[in-house]
Amino acid sequence: MTADWKCSSHMEDTSHNYSATIAYIVPHSTLNNAIPINISRRKRLLESLGCRVILVQHSEGKFLKNCIVLWKLKKILDCIIIRIDGSCLLDKYTLNKILLSDVPIVWEIHGFPEERFAFSHDIYAQWFVWKNNVKRRLLSGITSASICVSHELMKFAKKKLYIRKSAVIPNFINTEEYQHHPKNNPLARFIRNDSFLVLWGGDAGLPWNATDIMQKAAKRIAGYDKNVLFVFIGSNYWYPVQNTTNIILLNPITHAQFTTYVARSNVCLALYRSFKFFPFYLYPMKLLDYLLAGKPIIASNLGAISTIITHEINGLLTNNSVDAIVNDILKLKRHKNLARKLSRNARRTAIVKCNSITAEKRYRELFISLEILR
Repeated sequence: MTADWKCSSHMEDTSHNYSATIAYIVPHSTLNNAIPINISRRKRLLESLGCRVILVQHSEGKFLKNCIVLWKLKKILDCIIIRIDGSCLLDKYTLNKILLSDVPIVWEIHGFPEERFAFSHDIYAQWFVWKNNVKRRLLSGITSASICVSHELMKFAKKKLYIRKSAVIPNFINTEEYQHHPKNNPLARFIRNDSFLVLWGGDAGLPWNATDIMQKAAKRIAGYDKNVLFVFIGSNYWYPVQNTTNIILLNPITHAQFTTYVARSNVCLALYRSFKFFPFYLYPMKLLDYLLAGKPIIASNLGAISTIITHEINGLLTNNSVDAIVNDILKLKRHKNLARKLSRNARRTAIVKCNSITAEKRYRELFISLEILR
């Protein structure tokens, strides 16, 4: 359902006994990135709690129209959840609290405006960050609770916002989603059967993705082993990564397609750069895909990543040294037993630690404390 859906038909629906009705305000996105996947998973989890979820998608020019939809639904709304990130586009929906005073507003926090400094340090960026931090702090005073996707993010948020109730509910994966075992190799036209495939996928336009380090590692490893091939899936690279004899650049693909590439890979990379103006509070979605696929992972030893990956147990942590990354890739290629051990433990981590069951429990506890659920 979207905000364009008719209010009247919703109120006439008596075929289900819902425990609560929730408006979930999210950005409109048709991109093949982590945002719509994350939204979909969290929406399904809320529905598993017995909630009726109305997805309100924001796009340019739809703010007032969406607010009118919310006001028309005021008699049946039990909660409004707003996805809050570094763009600050959806913060203004918090103002609905003025007219919907009895409806709890919960912020689902994914980022802060300081992220703009990863893209630009000009005067406009400084003004954007200062203005939106002030606005966000004021608006936080009329929210009922906040959800953060990592403990690092919660710690940072508490310094910036007025937070009454809070919960840390990390990103999660539904284990039944990932059952892709393609008969045909999706990379067959690019690689030989004896190629050792190192995979990275993500939003290449984001400077905290360490695409520069990955290209340097590929260049360095070419002198040691010609069978190691890097495949990068993304677009609009902030760092000018180029096709070389051992690097293949592919355009963004759907999540279902991405999982088939992960299934074919031998090693998966989750490399990030540290931030100067704010802590590494991300909880990477790609890391969950790698874990559930049971792949050997090389990841940056930063923030939330180090709470998921234990070095030499379910992956390898690195300080982003090019030499260390090259050595880790070659070690995984040469030591099959180590690769199998990391793969086995990676999948176990996804199933036991990163599943939706824990997230569902935390949502339920928060909603009971807000009297959204009983």
